[in-house]
This record gives sequence, C-alpha cells and structure tokens, in this order.
Amino acid sequence: MKNAKVISIAFQVLIAVFFFQNTAFAKSYKSVYDSLIFQVKVADYLLTADNLEGHIIWRETPIVESLLNMYEKTRDVKYLDYGAKHVAAIMKKENLLAGRPDSDGVMRRGWQTGAHYTFSLKDTLYDENGSAFLEIQGIRRADNNFTTVEFRPTGDAGFTLVVKNDKNKYTKEYDDLTVDNVEGTINQKIGFDSYLVVRKLGKSIAQTPITKRLVPQRVTLTTFHTPKILSALIRFVVIVREAQLAEYQPLADELSDFAREIVTSYDNLWNKKGYIINHPKLAYAFAGVEVPFNILADHGRCYLYMYLVTQDEKYLKRLDKISDFIFKSYREKDGKLIIPYAYGKFYSGWTNCDKYHYRNHSGSKHLEDNSHYTAQIMFIYDMMKYEYGYIDTFRDKVLTLLQQSLRQDGISYYIDGSGDRTFNPAAGFYILLTMFDPALQQACERIVHNLALQDRAGTGELLPISNVMLMRGW
Repeated sequence: MKNAKVISIAFQVLIAVFFFQNTAFAKSYKSVYDSLIFQVKVADYLLTADNLEGHIIWRETPIVESLLNMYEKTRDVKYLDYGAKHVAAIMKKENLLAGRPDSDGVMRRGWQTGAHYTFSLKDTLYDENGSAFLEIQGIRRADNNFTTVEFRPTGDAGFTLVVKNDKNKYTKEYDDLTVDNVEGTINQKIGFDSYLVVRKLGKSIAQTPITKRLVPQRVTLTTFHTPKILSALIRFVVIVREAQLAEYQPLADELSDFAREIVTSYDNLWNKKGYIINHPKLAYAFAGVEVPFNILADHGRCYLYMYLVTQDEKYLKRLDKISDFIFKSYREKDGKLIIPYAYGKFYSGWTNCDKYHYRNHSGSKHLEDNSHYTAQIMFIYDMMKYEYGYIDTFRDKVLTLLQQSLRQDGISYYIDGSGDRTFNPAAGFYILLTMFDPALQQACERIVHNLALQDRAGTGELLPISNVMLMRGW
C-alpha cells in the first residue's frame, strides 16, 4: 500500500479551514440535522427495524455514518450516544445473535433480507383432490414480492397463466397451456428480467381459478450488504479508540470481535486478483457473480477499517488489491472518463452456463450511476483520510466525473452526464473530495443546501448534510 505523503501533514487542518466560511449556512445545516434526528426523530423506528426491506443497509447504516460525522466535526457526545444505540441495535439484529436462519434453514452470518431483493419461495398449485400439478417461483432480479400468478382453466386439460407485477406495471398472459407444454413455454430464455419459472408436478389440473401472490425468500446477501453495514460499525470502534472514550470501550471491544467473525465467514469468496464474488446458489439473481464496483468499494472500506482496528496485514493487502483493481478499471470512451457498473462475467455475460441461476446472460454493460458511485467516493475519501492508496490520481478521476455530471438541474443520473433524471444527493458525497477546487465545492454545496432546506428532507438527506458539515470550517 502506497502511503500518501502529499497529505500526511495537513488533512484534518485542511478540511477544517479551507471550506465554506459562511457560518450562517453551517448553522442552518446543523439545525436541520438536529431537528430531524432529535426532534422529528426520523431514525428512532430503525432501532427495532429488521433488514427484510433493506432498512438496515439503506437507512440505518447511513444514519450511523452521519452521526459519526457529526461527532467528528463537533465532538459533541450526543451524536456518539445516539450512534452507539444504533450500532448496538444493528449488532443485535445480526442473524446469529437474533436467531434468524434464512428460508432454506441455513444460519448465515450477516443481516438477511427479502422483499424485492430475493427470489420468491416456491409455491404449489393443487387440483380439487389435493394433488399437486404445478410449481411456480418468481426468479426476476428484483421485485418478486410484487408478482401475482393467476391460473385459469380453459376446458379439458388446458389452462392460461397470467403473470402480473404491480410495481413494474407488467402483465404477461400465457395461453393454450397444458402440463406437458408449460415448462417449454414459460421457461424459455430465462434471464435476469424473467418473472416466472415453473415445474410440472402432475397430470390433472384444477378446474377452478387459482391466484397466488408470490412471497419473497429470506436470504442473507453475505457479500452484498454486509461490508457497508460493517464499515459503519467498525468506524465507530476506530473513533472510540482514537478518542480514548472509556464509556464506549466495552461496546467497541465487542464490535471488534463481532466484525472479525463476520468478515471471516466469507473469506472463501475473496479472489486474489482483487475482487469478491457473491455467495453461489443463494436465492437471488446475482449469486455466484462478481460483486459490482460499488459493493467492491464497500469491501475495500471495510478492510481499511478492519486493518485500523486489528493491524492484521491481511486486510491491508486486500485493501491494496481492491484499490488497484478499481483504479485500473477507469477508461476513456467518446471523450468521457467512465467506469462501468460491473466487471468480469457479470459485465461480459455467458452462454449455456449452468454455474449461475440463468443459463444465458448478455452482460450488464451499463455505466455506473451516481447513486451507486457514492460508495466509491466514500472509499476514496477514507483512503485519503487515513493516508492510503492512489490519493491524487484517484481523487482527480472522481472530480472529472463530477465535472461531467454537473448540469443545471443538479447531478446527472449517470457518471458521464447522461440520463433523463438526476441524483442530487450525490453532491453531498462528491463534496468530500473538492477541497482543492472551490468552484466544484461551491456547486456541490448549493445542491446540498437545496436538499437540506426542502420540506420533505428526511433520513436520505442526513448523510449528505453531515458530509457538508464534516468539510466545513464553521
């Protein structure tokens, strides 16, 4: 790992004095943040919420990160107190500690999810005599919990299946079906966007209509959600130990041991080339493929904090491999700097392969979007903060993407400036790396300021707001 000498003296001083001297703005951000957290109490419900609909990964974890930001900025222990409550709650909600096996009966370490993330449970259609004749399952890459299957007998041995998905406004009617042709009709060209797979179980069919609402499986996305959640928990440990806060030391020690157990549980999914694959055979679309770049950045960040806590060189070596792998994946295309969403087989696709849930995949070759790219920004910022990695050149790539993404209505959806919508919260992440470019810093600040003061500001705005606060001298 290359030490970043260029910022070895001044990083914390630099971010404290270089940014935003407008005290009124700073106070307004803090007022909005404190109101949402301590008065409106937008995060209290998360203390008992599980991760089945992604509440821990997409809501509670960013809130913990924001509270840690606010403590680092203000040194006011009220932020750390509330952060400690969430950190302890997240740990207690982990599968083993909560006694929560997955739908297949296996106890996996991490935080199981369901809802639109996973395949549905297999369901069975029975005739009037109680004999099973058809098994159905939702196997789309997402949103299987919104799928309904209607069986309609059409006379003799024939029937129709109607597949509907409320969220995606999808309806597909399969006519002229029999138990002999149903598999060949519906299971053709199964892929990431297929809504249904079926299996013949018997010969006689029901003579009355049947409607089934598919129920998602509970699955622990070991390498998909875990590193982002763990990064926040281990960061809490680092802050407590650096500040020598005795009150929180028992929790920090417990978290340290806990995190090592969780990270060790998926050690076998690490590839020495510098990436991680998803656990194979899990009941979700991306089982067995390489994690995308945003998740890989989460793993890099997790390994950084694991190294800071344990001083285990294994994590440092993996951090080095990941940062190198991501850095070398940027490229020029049509005059723009780009990085795709995926890499490896996930990017290129496959044909007639039984290794994955789908025999064929044309490849996920779309650009990275600014929503997912925020994970890379946080990873690069933390490497800068702790003086690891390709600081200057890595940061310059991020700022190039920011310049490409800035437009009149905010931040473009994709990193090359394209897309018919915006993702303006990304400005609250890009701002972390703009200390040497006042114009870009001010552009990001204006966007976040508008987000912070809007009437509907809520949990999604807390981390961008706290990132601005972290970088301000007020």
